[in-house]
Amino acid sequence: MRLFLLCCTAFLFVAGCSSGPLVRNAPDLAAPAEFPNHSAEQVLALMAATAAADSITAFSSQAEIKVRTPDRDADLSATIRQRAADTLWASARGPLSIEVARALATPDSFKVLDKLHDRLYLGPVSAAAAFLPVSFSTAELFATLLGTLRPTSEGWMIRATGEAYQLTDAQATRVFTVDPASWRTVRYQGFVDGVLYDERTFSAFDVIDGRILPRRVEVWNPQSEARLTIEHRKLTLNPPTLAFPFSPGDADVRRLD
Repeated sequence: MRLFLLCCTAFLFVAGCSSGPLVRNAPDLAAPAEFPNHSAEQVLALMAATAAADSITAFSSQAEIKVRTPDRDADLSATIRQRAADTLWASARGPLSIEVARALATPDSFKVLDKLHDRLYLGPVSAAAAFLPVSFSTAELFATLLGTLRPTSEGWMIRATGEAYQLTDAQATRVFTVDPASWRTVRYQGFVDGVLYDERTFSAFDVIDGRILPRRVEVWNPQSEARLTIEHRKLTLNPPTLAFPFSPGDADVRRLD
């Protein structure tokens, strides 16, 4: 059951108006001439400008999702829809494209309908977080799933490493690795007492409606050895309408607190 809820709650927190298969790789962009001499403030400003140009407020995705834990593995396909301001919806399918679960979340609460066992799980978002590799807010997961995660506060230390910048906060609890060619985060790491507990990597970048976004997102918790991989097969940004159908019927209700 924990693996099932891990898959479903992952969807709860998992770009123009056109859509299509992700078949174009991002162009080979070169780092700007100023690299590696940008200040942290300059990097933050350039990333903020990129985010402003994105103007992504919602998305719809056809995705393949893999969950790997020490106990069990799961491979599923899913339809994921999220409006950043308020709602995330997902439908998970197993073998033969049979729907096995449907999920709905707001910033405060979530519902997961286990269609295999006719059970409805519901509760606060804090309860859902217990089944994820790492804890997320819905807003942070929106940015994680689209690869637009970035530092927004001040007071970062910066160093150049290879062809990227690393931004580290004053407490050394958060590290962003930033590609200066696209001003995108390619890796995020979270630490507690110097121990890595949260790593997210972004790869397989494609051009989608003029935006360079990752097709593959991986979330890893080294402590629990849980890994979640989401690969977008088809991504629509800022769709004009989004539907969030959710009808639990007479499902047995299980509350999680």
